[in-house]
Amino acid sequence: MAKWKHPLTGLKKDDLRVIESLAYDAMKYFGYEAAHVENPCDVLQFTDAQLREFAILNKEGVEEMIEKLKEEDRADYNRRVHQSEVLKMSAKRLSKRWSIDDAFRAAKKTDTILQKLNDSELMEEYTEEGILEGFGTFACGASSQKGYYPADPMKENQDSFDIRIANDAQNHFFGVFDGHGTDGGRCSQLCKSTIGDLYEEQLTKGRTTKVAIMNAHIETHGIMTKSAAINAELSGTTSVIAYLNRSSLTIAYAGDSAAIIGSKSNRRSPMLLTNSHDLSRPDEVARIERKGGVVMSTEEYDKIKAHMTRKNSKSLARSILNKSLHSDSLHTLAAHERESIPRTDSVGKQAQSQRDSRRKKSTLEDSSHFHMSLSDLMKNSEPPRSKSTLQSQTLDTTDHSLNQSLRNVINLALTNSLISPVPDQSYVPRIWSGTSAEKVPGCAFTRSLGDIVAHKIGVTEKPSSSS
Repeated sequence: MAKWKHPLTGLKKDDLRVIESLAYDAMKYFGYEAAHVENPCDVLQFTDAQLREFAILNKEGVEEMIEKLKEEDRADYNRRVHQSEVLKMSAKRLSKRWSIDDAFRAAKKTDTILQKLNDSELMEEYTEEGILEGFGTFACGASSQKGYYPADPMKENQDSFDIRIANDAQNHFFGVFDGHGTDGGRCSQLCKSTIGDLYEEQLTKGRTTKVAIMNAHIETHGIMTKSAAINAELSGTTSVIAYLNRSSLTIAYAGDSAAIIGSKSNRRSPMLLTNSHDLSRPDEVARIERKGGVVMSTEEYDKIKAHMTRKNSKSLARSILNKSLHSDSLHTLAAHERESIPRTDSVGKQAQSQRDSRRKKSTLEDSSHFHMSLSDLMKNSEPPRSKSTLQSQTLDTTDHSLNQSLRNVINLALTNSLISPVPDQSYVPRIWSGTSAEKVPGCAFTRSLGDIVAHKIGVTEKPSSSS
């Protein structure tokens, strides 16, 4: 919900007000603080006729979306139909501990519910009981279901969990690790087998709970990035840890995995215990940009890099660095974009041949430019031709200047319709390297273990924690 109110990527005020008005009670129930509706008295009131109209518009919109999806991505459409059928079925608990084995597959042949499911939709489950001194027994468990990938339906489940029930009934450890990337499964498995051990080792050395968890994450990250068995360049894992003892509960997390606490006696009191490390947080964005990372959506990255590699990108960048953009230069830039009308006489043919030669050379130059980094594209732009205080300014990729320069390029290109805007509803900011010619890392989280490329531009393994 915090993403809705983000100043750059959030919803517009009017849209947010409508959502808050319609779902005020439900949002308050989940701990959301309304930004534009102060109390229930401010909720917008709709007539029955308006509600019926909304229902019709919603139905028509859904039907249109379904038909469009059916044409554009038949596989995803079939998946959603199947998913809808599964969700309508009654829940059925299989057992406390089970795995997908021959006996289970045999049961699937006669069970109508199981027949609707494929292996990728089954959940691995684990339960255990423990004792907390002064409070009695408690039950804990873990359940994991891998995501669905139409292009790779057999992709492994990259989630791992670690539950350590202490024999002394005082200190209990719980961890969940969500892997990502080609070696994400290995990364999360390493965390499962390592963080808990290192954490307990730190405690024996007299470290506090928070310091022990911090050191365990840092050391595990070091092991992961140096392991010959794991390629952690673009693979890693998030982490969320819960440490329970007689008097307190400590939560530590790195990334966008969440922890929620609730009460069995008061079901209206769930509380989010984590504040996701993602690009909706200005403090996280600032750290990424200070380290030379670039924050923009995938669509923006593709469009701006393609645009800057074109022949006229130097003129565009020069205008920005000169902080002056005149209408004459815009017309000149637009004229370069238009195809000249070829002449039929011998002079015209010669001129056309020269233009074709220049165009071919330009294409080759553009191709080489495309394999340059974003910062190099900015640095290699022609300097301002007129005297300016910016004439001797160099681009410093260790602070926000690269992001600001690229944002200026985007805004200028948008103003002159040289690139099309990214729809608000599909805008997802991601982290990109400003100094790599490759399109990496493209992650939306700002903390993780592993992810060597992302860590070079500000992503960190250090967790946040609270008690």
